[in-house]
Amino acid sequence: MIEPPTFDAKSLRCFECGDYDISGCTWELGLLPTLHVEQRRKALANAKRHALTPRRPVINSYMIERSSADLNGWNKD
Repeated sequence: MIEPPTFDAKSLRCFECGDYDISGCTWELGLLPTLHVEQRRKALANAKRHALTPRRPVINSYMIERSSADLNGWNKD
């Protein structure tokens, strides 16, 4: 069983990646499902680098690398 986070986040268990959290904002914005597999791996690697031992890594929106092509919907030029 995964211990629930003590802040606004979703806890996930992946047999390949391990246990990690996704911040509530990142979850609500639906950012993770829109990423390519390699972008997801980079986001989790960033979270693992910034995790405070022994806490689970947390993926925040600022850890997600987005290309300009991914953000075209946000540009209003």
